Amino acid sequence: MKRSLSLFILLTMALSLFAGCKGKEEREISCEEVIAAYEEAGYDVYHRDYPEKEYGYMCTVRIEEEDGDSIEFHFYETNEEAQAEAEERQWNGLLWMFSAIYGDPTWLKTECYRNIEIEYDDDDLYEPFKELIK
Repeated sequence: MKRSLSLFILLTMALSLFAGCKGKEEREISCEEVIAAYEEAGYDVYHRDYPEKEYGYMCTVRIEEEDGDSIEFHFYETNEEAQAEAEERQWNGLLWMFSAIYGDPTWLKTECYRNIEIEYDDDDLYEPFKELIK
């Protein structure tokens, strides 16, 4: 019984890793659309283009609240590049341990939407993006 439950949990976790960055037939979203959605929602937006793909991505959009919560979008050329980055950043126990030391344990959530890798630590910050992709 315990062995079956353990196998089920492991299988569920493995499937959830692959489900986060599917190349579904979703509409393509640009940096400019993300910027506009967050500015319309009242956030200050930091944006930078990387024409030479210095860090692997072509564009980054970052929103940070005064309390330190943030969301960051990295725009890659392909789904595969975004997925590879998301998988690499998925398990960030070191960040959690470091933030817990300072009394504010934070688990960075990592997702993909087509060619966009998204990292955030507050679900409220994800809401304008959810509205954008509806």
